[in-house]
Amino acid sequence: MSTAVSPRRSHSCQLVPAADSPLLPHWSVTGNAPRSRVTPEMESALRDLLEWGTDLAMVLTNGSPDDQIAIRQVYDYIDAALAGQRRPELDVHDVLTTAAALMSGFDMRLRRARVDAADVDVMFRAVAA
Repeated sequence: MSTAVSPRRSHSCQLVPAADSPLLPHWSVTGNAPRSRVTPEMESALRDLLEWGTDLAMVLTNGSPDDQIAIRQVYDYIDAALAGQRRPELDVHDVLTTAAALMSGFDMRLRRARVDAADVDVMFRAVAA
């Protein structure tokens, strides 16, 4: 029994398909931006999620003006995208700041969920009393 692995055939990548090809060219090649496929119901749900996430991130910044400006920039970008409008420039640092604020909320929640050995001892004494 052979344990040899057959070599993979290399596939040539064709950026722009031939005219008779069933493949559609990517929108960046044709210059035609993709159409929105967001239904009104989905847009409403995404807006609710955007509002909730923005509110939560703002609270988790502890009033830091720089962080709140970054979060607001991300909000404006997503809000414009959902409305089908031209989106403002968005700095990747603003996205990372927003993500970090939201992740800090998860981290705080996980820390509260952990039980410290001293807490267990106090709980057992309270139950025994």
